[in-house]
Formats: sequence, structure tokens, C-alpha cells
Amino acid sequence: MKKFTIGLLITFALLIPFGAATLSDFYNKITGKPISEEVQLEINVSGGHAPTITVYETLMTDVSGGLNEGPLTTDITIKFEADDLEGIGNINDSSARIQFTKSGEDTRSAICTKVGAESSGTSTNYTCTVTMQFWDGAGTWIINASILDLNGNYAEDTSKTFAVGSTAGFVIYPTSVVWSEINPGATNQPALNSVTLNNTGNIQRNVEVNSTNLLGETDNTKSLLANDFSIDINSGCAGTGMNRFTFVQIVGATLPKGNYLLNDGTGQEIVYFCLNQASSDLTQQIYSTQGEGAWTVRIA
Repeated sequence: MKKFTIGLLITFALLIPFGAATLSDFYNKITGKPISEEVQLEINVSGGHAPTITVYETLMTDVSGGLNEGPLTTDITIKFEADDLEGIGNINDSSARIQFTKSGEDTRSAICTKVGAESSGTSTNYTCTVTMQFWDGAGTWIINASILDLNGNYAEDTSKTFAVGSTAGFVIYPTSVVWSEINPGATNQPALNSVTLNNTGNIQRNVEVNSTNLLGETDNTKSLLANDFSIDINSGCAGTGMNRFTFVQIVGATLPKGNYLLNDGTGQEIVYFCLNQASSDLTQQIYSTQGEGAWTVRIA
């Protein structure tokens, strides 16, 4: 029975070219079903004109000389114009946005506000205030202004840029370094505290220190020599040796840019002080920078 059924179907298929144009036509002649049907088409056409945008970058806040030092932020005011051939009533004011972008940096953005007094006909102006952080990198940033109309058409302008200048600055804490009591001729005596440098600017810097001798406060003919001290980015006494009245770059000490307010090492460098060798002729008294002046830390 199974073989017969298959053979019948094959024979039927071979006979079709002689009796009808298509199997569908043959079937329709037998059943009387219609050979065509109507299909309804519907296309929703939205507003055909997306707005156009013009950014007034020459009127924005000038930060080419640098941003505010941390922890302060810098507010940048910028304006752009949106033009819609269907009139300003077709512009979605709440969608007005501005963004500042730069490779490797966080995007800074803001929602913009319509300037009613500067709106008429087909064009309207928007003012935006973007807050930049003190660690935002120096260099060229791209401006991205965008808006939607009420038909959902999107427009943006990314053709304009602006410059952020370099800002160099830092603060240190604490501002004093102390040792416990030492004996004449002592070696490898680390300070009781380290010093943390916080980068308040937006560029990475090296760390340099200018040192002085520590004179006795009672007998200033006795001293701890500047050359007997070292500074390192690690605890211990294997750091960079100091040189009296000379700025010396601390090996490995790099002050990166970043949000030091996190206090997790971002935008920070920690340095450690050590007295490598004390003179053997020291007398019992306090030795300090009172006589020759404080040590100076700088970034370069």
C-alpha cells in the first residue's frame, strides 16, 4: 500500500504539465476557489524634515587656559540653535541635549533650556550649562548637540570642538614629617608618617623635593645633613637620596590626574621619608628645618 501511494503521486506530478499551467490552477478549477485576492496596504508617513542644529561654540565659556583647581568644578555655558521647517512648535524642547566627549575621558552632559526670547518662526535657541570636573583631561573635546522634533526625527551636530587647557596643582597632607628619638650614628630610621600628594589639576606630573639640613634648635653647629635623607614611594630606606638646596626628582613618584577626593589612590601619590645616616657627633636636642628653611615639594 505504501509503495502504491508514492507511485501515484509521482505519476500525478508528471501528468501536470500536459493538463494545466500550475498545480495551483488545477486545484482551483476543481475546488472553485478564487485565483486572486485583494491586499490592503497602509504606510504611515511622518514629518519629513528633521531639525537642523547650529552650535555657537565661539560664545561658550573659555577654558583654554585650564579648568578650576580641585576640589572646585567648572561650569561651561554654551548655546545652540535648532531650526525646523515645520515651525518651532514641532520641536521637542525637552529633548535638547549637549555632550562633551574626549577619548579616554568621562562624557560630560547637560539638559538644555529653551530661550523663549530668542525663539520665533522656525528657529529657537537653547542654553546649556555643563559641569566639568577638575581632573577632566587637557586637549580637544568634541561638542555634541542634539534634539528631537515631535515626529521623532533626530538631529545632532558633532562638527564643533573646544579646547581645555592644562591645570597644574596639588596639595599635600600632612605638611610636617617627624621621627621618633634617634641615637647619634643611627642608620635607616624611617619617619613616623608618610606624606600624601593630591593632584588638583588635570595633568600627570613628576614629584621633586628640595631639601635642607636640619640644624639643632639649641646648638645649631650640630645638624642632620640633607644628603643623609632619602625619599621613596615605598616604605623603607632604599629611596632617592636628597641633595641640599637642589630639587631632586623622586624615582617612581608620578602624580596622576584623577579624583583624589575618593581617597583610594586615584589622583594621589604617597611618599616615605628615611634618615639613612645620622652624624655620630650629634648632641641631645631637637633638630628641625627652622634654621635653613622647610623642604619644598613641587610637581614638574
